[in-house]
Amino acid sequence: MAATLTPYACAKIVNDELKKDGFDKKLPPQMIYTYVRKAYIPSTMVDGKRKVDLVDLQKWYKGYVEKQKAKTEESTNEVVPDNDGTIAEWSEVA
Repeated sequence: MAATLTPYACAKIVNDELKKDGFDKKLPPQMIYTYVRKAYIPSTMVDGKRKVDLVDLQKWYKGYVEKQKAKTEESTNEVVPDNDGTIAEWSEVA
């Protein structure tokens, strides 16, 4: 049987992994609770409380990291100056 975790424990694990993977961001436990409640992270009810299987958390984390990397790649567009050395100046076309 795989380990089951509370959303709070999931947040601690996710934040540790994000740090190891070089991300400068922390997810608050409330966000993980919301992801569990909305079933973004699969869970089961154990003694009236939501528990997350470690394997399901790993699958969610892998997808989350891929999305974050894609966002980072999109946001690294380079701004190139135009001929006169200014950046993003207005030009009026008659």
